[in-house]
Amino acid sequence: EANGVWGPDGPGLVDWEFWRMGGPAEDVAYLIEANGLPEDVAAGVLEGYAVPAMDARVEAWRALVAADAGAWYRAEGMHEEASRLLGRARALI
Repeated sequence: EANGVWGPDGPGLVDWEFWRMGGPAEDVAYLIEANGLPEDVAAGVLEGYAVPAMDARVEAWRALVAADAGAWYRAEGMHEEASRLLGRARALI
């Protein structure tokens, strides 16, 4: 489950969000929640990721990452985005 990609110049590594140790399900959850992806688009992302049971693993992270991102936006003074994400976190809980 490494974050490996293959491009025209060969293999490369991608970290979806933060430079730190962690699971790919958390990264995918951040991608979905921070960008406000519609459910059909999120399902397409998960299908394309092609890791067994990734959908359940991502689902377990979604409320937490929405709350985390919402708290960051609030601390940065971006209240509209914070409200969207914190509302999303509440809905997912």
